[in-house]
Amino acid sequence: MKVQTMKTMLLHHHAWGRLLSGVVLGLMCAQPSWADPSGTPPLGAVFHDCALCPQMVVVPAGSYLMGSAETELGREIYESPQHRVMILKPFAVGRFEVTRDEWQICVAEGPCQAQSSRTGMGAAMIPGAGRLPVVDITWAQASQYAQWLSERTGQPYRLLSESEWEYVARAGSQSAYAGGDTFVAGRANVSPAMTESDAVPAAWHVGSFAPNAFGLYDLQGNVWEWVQDCFHDNLAGAPADGAAWTERCTHAESHMARGGSWKTPSVQTRPAHRAWAHGSEADIGFRVARALTP
Repeated sequence: MKVQTMKTMLLHHHAWGRLLSGVVLGLMCAQPSWADPSGTPPLGAVFHDCALCPQMVVVPAGSYLMGSAETELGREIYESPQHRVMILKPFAVGRFEVTRDEWQICVAEGPCQAQSSRTGMGAAMIPGAGRLPVVDITWAQASQYAQWLSERTGQPYRLLSESEWEYVARAGSQSAYAGGDTFVAGRANVSPAMTESDAVPAAWHVGSFAPNAFGLYDLQGNVWEWVQDCFHDNLAGAPADGAAWTERCTHAESHMARGGSWKTPSVQTRPAHRAWAHGSEADIGFRVARALTP
């Protein structure tokens, strides 16, 4: 199956290295990495719930207009109607896309399946390949990783909802791109043209480009990111409180993916751009989120 962008289909291996020991994570999942006697990290804090868990960033509550304005260059009809979403509480979001190394820990412990490393041409030759985003992950597998992480840490990990994803990708901006109304080359791993023949050859190490205003990396390009929501072909009736939209699906077996990838033109990396897929792809990965406790 392919990532669907309403008008286009993105085209689509070598074996993983040896597995990391699952015992290590069990030993490391103790106290989180911030020193706050209240048990809740402050806004902007970077933390992890165990030494080998994904790094998380605390993002603030807030509101924004989801979708694109009619005047936005490159907009599609499925990005409408534009509507206000309220994110009522701060929550934690993965600082980076989940990496191959992080996925391999779950594989070693049993719940997750070993995946191929189809991150593009020449991926096998990239030093530090464990810092590449994991790909060839189905929506169900990404959700399973979040469930495993929850069981390992005792914290409520999950995928982001689609409206949460757009909120953190915008990071306070209502422009076409997080940094303005035009794409600036060199700020993200994307194809600069409208044809995949001009794309860069692979996903890059997570964190290779500057973070956005919330301190999050690679929400623009690198790999598409699964979110919780099933596929809806427009935003009419979408939740206004940041919740995942899992009812009245246009196609219940397909789920939304956001952010574009190294194979896509920059217009598909706009925060408002919506895509969906069914199955796994060489340029689809994910990041995790969790509620803050207590």
